[in-house]
Amino acid sequence: MALRRLSTSSIQTNGKSSKLWDQTTFQSGMFAIATVSLTSSASQVIFDNIPADYTHLQVRIVARSASTGGSMRIDFNSDGTGTNYARHLLMGDGSSSSSTGASGDSATAAVGDFPVSSSTSNTFSGYVIDILDAFKTNKNKTIRSLSGHDLNGSGMIQLRSALWMSQNAITKIRIYEGAGSNFAANSHFALYGIKQG
Repeated sequence: MALRRLSTSSIQTNGKSSKLWDQTTFQSGMFAIATVSLTSSASQVIFDNIPADYTHLQVRIVARSASTGGSMRIDFNSDGTGTNYARHLLMGDGSSSSSTGASGDSATAAVGDFPVSSSTSNTFSGYVIDILDAFKTNKNKTIRSLSGHDLNGSGMIQLRSALWMSQNAITKIRIYEGAGSNFAANSHFALYGIKQG
């Protein structure tokens, strides 16, 4: 979507003021960068060499575990061994709610749970994960995730936030299952860049 910038000059007609288009067009909006659709189970999905042409990044996921694990994790720039992640969680399952948080989280940021192999057949969880100011080199990186799934009468919805305590620009995103399980076949991962004019 192209946004047209209005100039600071204006014209007046019958006491009404109108802004003029200054002939400059911003190419703002959301742009597809890469997608991964699993034809067989996989232990992780990696988006590498991410171009720094955007203000924010967004990852959209539809996923299910191939075994008993069911916790989505994410790390950046191969930084999966430190304790420089923090997280918060708000969760509801239709009958109760809970919250939790941790600082100095080891290795990665938790971004949500998803159905496991024993869950209702062919049920996947949906995610929208925003990575804010992904390429800024003067601030830490904030992540927010909204996810949920229905299991034919049960299920959950989660709102999570996370922090990567690094001021490095993000060039690589690794997504994997926290308990060491695989993502099931037909899980889908899409990376988008968001430009702001």
